Amino acid sequence: MHIADVSLGILGANGIVGGGLPMACGVGLSIKYRNANQVCVVFFGDGASNQGTFHESVNFACAFKLPLIFICENNLYAISVLYEKVAATPNVADRAKGYDMPGVIIDGNDIEEVYSTVCDAVKRVRKGEGPILIEGKTYRHLGHGASDHRPYRTRDEENRWKSENDPINRLKEAMIASGQLDESCYEKIKETALADADDALEYADSSPKPDPKDALKYIYV
Repeated sequence: MHIADVSLGILGANGIVGGGLPMACGVGLSIKYRNANQVCVVFFGDGASNQGTFHESVNFACAFKLPLIFICENNLYAISVLYEKVAATPNVADRAKGYDMPGVIIDGNDIEEVYSTVCDAVKRVRKGEGPILIEGKTYRHLGHGASDHRPYRTRDEENRWKSENDPINRLKEAMIASGQLDESCYEKIKETALADADDALEYADSSPKPDPKDALKYIYV
């Protein structure tokens, strides 16, 4: 969850719901002041869209035409609460109208649609036309955490999403149908990916525990 690598432009996440949104505004200001040809992309969930930081950040970004792309991964549930039960608009992207900003709804499990939509958004933002909000409709297959046994939804619903809308399977089928991939090549890719994951897990398990003295490193407030 908390992945960060500044050298790759991945500035990191945090455990506060919606906490990344105002941080993204700071990044956007930095880009604008430096006249850099960069775009900041900030990801958040449907639960974060009901936080005050969402509205404050979107308003600020639009007022100053910051080079930001807001991407909401709407997986229907904010931990256990169904989005439609706590939102006044059917879609998160509908809220973009209130800030005079484009709001786009896409199938978040269609990798090709996600890629092309974000590419178009980057071009728009780099022209100085201000931020854009993209809402990807998707689904969280597992519980929110290890203690989440998902009593708020049915197993039939989960199986339906897994069988009909799994993004990896959908991309695989599309690439096979277009001749870009065959079954044997897919199996090799899958085998390599699983081996890499096993190696990473083994590395983590065999690594020494961190020094408790390092717990306060990079803490500013």
